[in-house]
Order: sequence, then structure tokens, then C-alpha cells
Amino acid sequence: MTRICHTSNGTSSSLEEISTTGFFKAWPNAFHNAILEVQNLWEGLYLEKIRPVLGGLMPSTANTSANLLAARVSSPEQTVTPRNPILPPLLPAQGVKRAVGKLTPTAPTASVSFVVETGADLTVSLTTDAMKPDLTLNAPGGVRYSPTSVNGLDKRYDIFQNVSGITQVFAIHSPAPGNPGNWTLNLVVDNNNVLLTGANWTANISLHAGIGLQVEVAETNYLVSETLKLKATAKRDSTALTSLTVAASFTPTTGGTATNFTLFDDGAHEDGAANDGVYAGSQSLNTVGSFDLTVTAAGNAPLGAFQHQQAGTFTVSAPEATISGGFTEAAPDADNDGRYDSINWSFAVNVPRVGSYTVFGDLAARDGSSVGSASASVNATVAGNQNVTLVFAGQELYRNGKEGPYLLKNLRITVATAEGERLSGRPAQTALTGGP
Repeated sequence: MTRICHTSNGTSSSLEEISTTGFFKAWPNAFHNAILEVQNLWEGLYLEKIRPVLGGLMPSTANTSANLLAARVSSPEQTVTPRNPILPPLLPAQGVKRAVGKLTPTAPTASVSFVVETGADLTVSLTTDAMKPDLTLNAPGGVRYSPTSVNGLDKRYDIFQNVSGITQVFAIHSPAPGNPGNWTLNLVVDNNNVLLTGANWTANISLHAGIGLQVEVAETNYLVSETLKLKATAKRDSTALTSLTVAASFTPTTGGTATNFTLFDDGAHEDGAANDGVYAGSQSLNTVGSFDLTVTAAGNAPLGAFQHQQAGTFTVSAPEATISGGFTEAAPDADNDGRYDSINWSFAVNVPRVGSYTVFGDLAARDGSSVGSASASVNATVAGNQNVTLVFAGQELYRNGKEGPYLLKNLRITVATAEGERLSGRPAQTALTGGP
């Protein structure tokens, strides 16, 4: 899983594993399901096609790919081991490229270029919302795949329909070493059959490969004039790869001009030591909106050239909500045992309009380490000052074993919108407390 590093106001915190509901919202939520479907597809290929040819490689108790996948999900400690080692375990699915576009009567064709490295299993998935375009895959050396030219064994094509539209999938088992290099997915539709409004399409390309790209992002919600900071590491197994070209690009989700910037491994861009395989870069954010972000790493690994990509979304909002006035501290001890039940900070939040807001804050010990987090909901029926109290549980503070004084910091204010929670303010104020 790709990790996200949460920081605020320029301070760093420890990395934590998160679900795919944050930064990787545009790709992995949908793409993760596609990967599972593709994993299912490959297992089905092994079980239904190759096993009869090679003679019972898999135990008969796992007679369908769905049963095998369900067994892995429900009982991860129970694995199915082939009696014949001809088929090795699948390598993890790695994102290579995500592309979107629209077919119209005046632009009835499109293409997506990508790189396939040596030794990788290739999956190409294309989803369209209004119609089914004709697809071809062009590989190096003049090799061409189409829905009618695949053999159903190590090269397979499937099509299915769901609420997202029509999805076509090519699964090419071990396309390299015969055809590594630059590949192209071509889409074409009869322009007489395209709706005047067009047909949106999304291509997700992945490889079951030994190279993985991990991206760390400081935040998923920003304010105008704040800075987007990224770190990326590409590894072959456990070895970080150096001398790569790593670049980021973000575009408004509604379309528009892309902003591009480079990630460096030179020791001068908050990337750690030079040439350690960690790449970092940053970009000032000056426009309000939602943005689609891609990070691409390309270069040479021990087995040849590769190019991998991660994608996600983030938002930029205008700073609006602020803190008005000072802070009031309270430390109740209801049972009089000499230990605080909690440390409470009360203050006023000034909001620009009616709405549902959430205020967040962190508490830090003298050494800067986090000892607690709290949030409070505010249902503002009028604009202006709203009273808020953040309650930091005393039990959690005592459990950390670090005495006060504590610093209240990293205050954030979000507002609920039709598109989800948006950052409305990131006040710079802090407050110092006593402590148990």
C-alpha cells in the first residue's frame, strides 16, 4: 500500500498506513477493484485454461477462480500451493498509466502510450460510459493484439458491463522479453455512431511486476498559497532505484492546463541524502478547485527500461474560517483522584457562512511528539463566531507517559460541501497548556 505522510504548517509527523479514501481517490478506489477483477481473471486463466493443458496444477478443491479469491480474502493464512512449480505466484499489480478522454464525432479516435518492462504480466482495462469502441494493442516489433486475435490462453480479452459503463480488458501473460518497450492502446469508433455529447473513456494499465512506485503526499486538502509536497520511491523488490526521471503533473478535474514539476534525488529538495532513491519536489498552489494528480517514474532497472505511475486527487480552497479571540483552558477532575479527566481548549471560530464545520487540533509534548488529537463539530446556523471546545482525553495523555506543558497546534477547519469535506481554514495560532 502506498503511504501518506500527514503534516501541517511545515511540521513533519510519522508516516501512517491509510485506506484508499484519501489521496488515491481517483485511481485506486476504482482501480483497486479493477486489479482484483484482473487478479480473478488471471487465476481463472490459470485454472480454466492452463491447468487442463499442463495437468492439474491446482488442487481440485479450488475449482473456480472466485472460490480461490474468496479463500484468500477470508483465510489469508490458507494458501493454495501448486503441485507443479511451473506457474510462480503472481507479482503485485503496479499502476503504469491512467488516462482519460472523450470520443466525439469530430474526434472519433484516441491512443494511449505506455512502457512494458521485461518479465511483467500486462493488464489493459478501458471503460467507456456510452458506447464500445474498437480496441487494438500495438507492441514493439509490429506485434498487434485485438479482441479476435488473442488465443484465450496466455493472451486473453474480456468484456463486461456494469454501472460504470462498458469495460474491455486485455490480459497478456508475460508479454516480455519478446515485446518489452513502448506499447500503444488504440481506440476507434465510427464517427456516425458517436453521440453528439461524446463518450467518456478511462484507461487503467497495470503490470504484475517486481518494480513498485510508492508516493507520499503531505496533505490532500490545501488552501491557496500553500505548497503541495511530494516524495516518491521506486523499488525493484527491496532495492531503491536511482538515476530515474520522476515528474508530477496536476490538472483541474474539469479540464484545463496542466501544471508540471520535477521530483529530485539531489539532497537539496527535502529528499534526504543525494542519490538514495528518494525523490521529492514541491509546487505552490494558487488556484481554487479539485485537481487530478499523476506522479510518473521512468528509467532503467536491472531488467531494462520501465515507466510506472500513481494517480490521485487533491483540493485547493480559499482561506475563509479563522479563530477569533483567545483560548480558554480547562482540566476537569470529576472524581477528585488528582488525575485530569481531560484537557479542554475552548475558543471561537469565525465562519463565513451557514454550514457544517469540523475543527481539528493536535496536542504535542515538549519534545514535539504528538500525544493526542481531537475534533469538534460546529453546525453554524448563522455566519460569524461559533464557540468550540476541543477535548483531549486524559487517559490518552497519561498513556503516552509525557508530562506537560502541552502545545495545542495544527488547527484545521473543514466545511461540508456537495463534493465532500473541504479545508476552510488553517489558523496559525497555538496555545500552551499545563498538564497531568
